[in-house]
Amino acid sequence: MQDKCAKFISQLGLGLSLAAGLVASTWIVSTSYTEKNSHITVRGYAEQNIISENASWSGRIEIRQKSLEESYKELAKQMKEFASLAQENGFETQSIQWGDTHKYETYKKEVGEKGSFQTNEIEYYNLSKHVEIESTNIANIKDFSDKIDDFNRQGNSMISRGARYYYPYEKLEKLKLDLLAKATDNAYLRAVEFAKNSKSRVGKLMNAQQGVFQVVAPNSTVSSYDQYDTSAINKIVRIAVTLVYKVS
Repeated sequence: MQDKCAKFISQLGLGLSLAAGLVASTWIVSTSYTEKNSHITVRGYAEQNIISENASWSGRIEIRQKSLEESYKELAKQMKEFASLAQENGFETQSIQWGDTHKYETYKKEVGEKGSFQTNEIEYYNLSKHVEIESTNIANIKDFSDKIDDFNRQGNSMISRGARYYYPYEKLEKLKLDLLAKATDNAYLRAVEFAKNSKSRVGKLMNAQQGVFQVVAPNSTVSSYDQYDTSAINKIVRIAVTLVYKVS
């Protein structure tokens, strides 16, 4: 399975559980009032904590041997040893997903009068095999990344891409709607407060726009673009809206 990091909020079948309830946003508030056009522009925010329930770990085996036969033999050996390691750490065989085997050659280089140059003689046969493990056991996935160093010390050549933690698409969409409603209420309250202080009254809604939608790690820096963080188990879902009200 390819890297999920590039697929924002598209992880169907992966789960998280909602953690602490909605908290007041600490984002910077922007409110403006133009007397000439008699309207007020306000931004509303809402956010909620979530905790990952599903996760994945991925990596790849890199093989380099003098002959193609030796490369395939070594790859098969390391795949078998990796499967045993995964099973010893609580992962079932069906949770281990292997990708295609990629092959390429490394050609011998020689040094001539004008410097080094590549010859037509093959020096090494290289094989690469991607592997991914998915599980609902967050602790197992988290700990498994630490086992790869020991695996490589035994003569293997696994390159770990680490663990990633996700939130299911259906739950995220439902939460998004809930936060949109709360962010809209938040913006309206700001408009009412601002209008009251300026001895005005909030009228009908003239325009509404959704702003950034982010799933980020706690204490992360606020940015002006959509984000989906897969590195943290604990996350915060944030949403922003911009509303324009008529005032009188």
